[in-house]
Amino acid sequence: MLKYFAHILVVLFTNMLFSQSGNKNIRDGNKLYKEKRYKDSDSLYRKALKTDSSSFKAQFNLGDALYKQAKHDEAVKQFESVILKTKDKNLHAAANYNIGNCYLEQKKYQESIDAFKKTLRTNPQDEDARYNLAYAQKMLKKQQEEQKKNDNKKKDENKDDKDKKDNDQKKDDKKNKENNENKDKKDSKENENKQQEQKPEISKEDALRILDALKNDEKKVQQKLKQKNAKQQKVQTEKDW
Repeated sequence: MLKYFAHILVVLFTNMLFSQSGNKNIRDGNKLYKEKRYKDSDSLYRKALKTDSSSFKAQFNLGDALYKQAKHDEAVKQFESVILKTKDKNLHAAANYNIGNCYLEQKKYQESIDAFKKTLRTNPQDEDARYNLAYAQKMLKKQQEEQKKNDNKKKDENKDDKDKKDNDQKKDDKKNKENNENKDKKDSKENENKQQEQKPEISKEDALRILDALKNDEKKVQQKLKQKNAKQQKVQTEKDW
């Protein structure tokens, strides 16, 4: 479990140190902070900064008040200002420690790891920073594993979606083909029926009359051929004479 109590101890230590500065707003702010009235202490630290904008004491404690209000990005800026405005290594270590906790709250594990490492480079004996560093490293590994798992799951889901779409497309193609084939068969059947409907039907009597007419026509043709042949023979006979 993350050791938040070390963060509070850092605050109290620095508050006791800063209370000797004589700045009434900072002293009153520290009192409200101890009473867990973080928003009210925030206001007093800001008043102190209006009087002296370079006060790293007010900036540090304002960072703590912001942290308690879950305003982690603003808190980080305040602690970074402290690091820029003082050469005190102990305050550097404390500010980096609190920065590490801010990033932990935001699940920015790599950033918190970097901050705790800076604390330990300045103060190798800080066991709380060492503990939180190990915690952040563990959480980062877990986060990366979960991310990898989610990526693989998403990849599998995308593959399943693609396979489903491909299968659905194949089914649609098959269904369309069957529909087209059925339509062709239906059209062919309808055309056949239509042709049969259009074919005229004749009675047996009409068929016999047509057949007799054809036979009579054929007899007439034969008679004409015989007459023609007879004329030709007659002409040929007269020439022989």
